[in-house]
Amino acid sequence: AKTTLDIAMSATKDDLSEVVVTAMGIKKSEKSLGYAVSKVDPSAMLQRSEPNVLNTLAGKVPGVDIRAGQGAPGAASRIQLRGVSSFSGSEPLIVVDGVPYSNPIINTSNPFSGGGTYGSGINNIDPNDIESISVLKGAAAASLYGSRAANGVVLITTKSGAPRKGAKSLNVQYRGGYSWEKVANIPDFQNEYGAGANFRTGSSNGSWGARFGKGVQYDANGLVIGTSASGIDSIPATTWATMYASYPELFPNGRLAYKANPNNVADIFSTGTLMEHSIGLNGGEGNTLFNITMSNTDQTGYITNSSYRKNNFSIGGQTAVGKLTIGGNAAYSRSKQVGGFIGNLTGN
Repeated sequence: AKTTLDIAMSATKDDLSEVVVTAMGIKKSEKSLGYAVSKVDPSAMLQRSEPNVLNTLAGKVPGVDIRAGQGAPGAASRIQLRGVSSFSGSEPLIVVDGVPYSNPIINTSNPFSGGGTYGSGINNIDPNDIESISVLKGAAAASLYGSRAANGVVLITTKSGAPRKGAKSLNVQYRGGYSWEKVANIPDFQNEYGAGANFRTGSSNGSWGARFGKGVQYDANGLVIGTSASGIDSIPATTWATMYASYPELFPNGRLAYKANPNNVADIFSTGTLMEHSIGLNGGEGNTLFNITMSNTDQTGYITNSSYRKNNFSIGGQTAVGKLTIGGNAAYSRSKQVGGFIGNLTGN
């Protein structure tokens, strides 16, 4: 006698282990990797407006230290994984869609003779165009990218570099953001004595000069040479010869009022603003996918005469022909940074 068994298999949904994109777009299971990996949710990065991709990682990845620039709009930021590992720098390698990006930190021993709080190549990446970010920690990551990855790797995949099909053949997304920033507090300054030394007026900022409000005139050596008709103390232009040569309009009649300016530090700062707009289009039909992202960033710094403007446009797509998948992407960024030509970005 024959026995017949009818067996039917039912479909179920199981969550597989997470897949991580490593070198050259290779996808591997997170459990199969021999080094620590941290993934960042792109939606969490966009909870606040930031002109710099690295700034959006602050507080999102354990062991990652992000230090923003010195308040200048568009300034580069320093990133370190697991602390400082050498005296020559501990910056990780940053790879965007398989292409290494530069994030130079400009340092100067004398902030008045050179250097500046400038932007870097990573500033050109649009935070709205990011599909995924993986942080590869440990020296084992160097096996994928060589010695440049000895301090770890920040691996960024953009939407244009990895387009995906949306709910419809054409999906449109808009994101806008507005934020402002102000200096939290300003120290209290004394307003009884001016610049100088040994309680005499002079071209020195490191000690105490004469007391304000005596109603006298001083010579270049800080000695009293007469009374002031206006009742306001004054010093000769030769006291600050370099400033006089650059800004003679500050010295009417060759003299400068020697008086307190209680708000001279507070007046340097104002309320900084950041306005951001982004439009994204993605979708496709069949085996063809595409993604387009356009963004505009307009930042005004809280330091007078500082600003940052940036426009981004990126496009990418792919199509499958049989077992062959063909794709490509392109990105364009144009930025303008206005600010002082001074500053030490690295800090201590």
